[in-house]
Amino acid sequence: MFELIRPQHEDIFQEFTDSLEDVVLFCDDHGVVTKSSVGARNFWEREVVNEPLWELLDVPISNINALFSLFPAGKTSRVSLRDKGECNLWMMPIPKTLAPNGGVVATLTPLTELLENLQDNVVAHKDSFKLFGALFNATPDATILVDDQLNILSANPAAVKKFQLPLEEKQSYSFLSIIKQSLQQIVKNKIFEMEKGEKCCGEFIAINEKNEELPIVLTARRIHLSDQILYQIIIKDLSLRMQLQEDLKEREEELESMDNTLRTVIRTVEEEKQEFREEVMEQVKEYLLPTIDRIAEAPSQNLRKSYSGILKSHIEEFTENTTEFSDEMLKLSGRQLEICKLIHVGMKGKEISELLGISFETLQSHRKNIRRKLNLRGTNISLAAYLANKADFD
Repeated sequence: MFELIRPQHEDIFQEFTDSLEDVVLFCDDHGVVTKSSVGARNFWEREVVNEPLWELLDVPISNINALFSLFPAGKTSRVSLRDKGECNLWMMPIPKTLAPNGGVVATLTPLTELLENLQDNVVAHKDSFKLFGALFNATPDATILVDDQLNILSANPAAVKKFQLPLEEKQSYSFLSIIKQSLQQIVKNKIFEMEKGEKCCGEFIAINEKNEELPIVLTARRIHLSDQILYQIIIKDLSLRMQLQEDLKEREEELESMDNTLRTVIRTVEEEKQEFREEVMEQVKEYLLPTIDRIAEAPSQNLRKSYSGILKSHIEEFTENTTEFSDEMLKLSGRQLEICKLIHVGMKGKEISELLGISFETLQSHRKNIRRKLNLRGTNISLAAYLANKADFD
């Protein structure tokens, strides 16, 4: 059939022909079948090589030229086969460069197969639309489909509820009406600048059903159909996220305030501790150490015992009440302390002066100095009453 198909390539050509599932027939220049595809053999349920093409097509003619007169080359024609029904026929002469003696290739497609494929495609498209509708309506974010003028064609329930879209009305409703007026031109420009298959995304302000400003993320995608351009608009509400951010900021400020308060408390406690340590050291230097020195220098055991009793009494008071020494008894000299002890036991002035071997005037001078050191000058408190309440000479 084909002079350009050398014998060494015959097996390859045969393998190619046998692999075709469609009804394909290769004929010589007289219209007699020389090769057939596996689809052709299955269609006629027999080997059709060496049979005239017109007889296979149930056409009452006797040559290839008459066949081309009925069914022009390169065009799809309709033929009716007695046992197979209507089919689409396509024929084309084989170029002389491939077949110097001429030849014809013909394909046959049963209309029943086309109808079945068409029906499958229709069902598939219906299923696709159902799936798209289910996904469109179930999307939690507001989703809107608009035309090339940004008029709303469809909106999912989330969009209708959030923005109160009047989809029942017949007049067109612009998607831009739900965008804050000062931002509408910006959104419009961004959408119209998109190319096929592109999408744009940005944060804007929308107006919700209560006429309140609503922070959103707007994502737009350009869709090309066969005869028009559509835009899919997805609007994500950011109000909850922004509320959470504000709550988080307030909480951080509260924690920072608490931290500052805690730092202030700690600093105050440290300062108070330092003040307490300084106060203790001051009391020790001013009262305890001199008293210890006086005890060591006291000439008599009774005097040392008196100093020790006073010191012990005030150390206990200081440790229990954490207050400073309020008694000035520790400021008294040994002689003054002896006089206080004798007054404490109820002795009179002359008795004390005679016991100590000093004049009454000297005793009176000691009493004045004792009242001064005990801060009793200018008061009506007697020295005996003070010593009865404050001094511990036991």
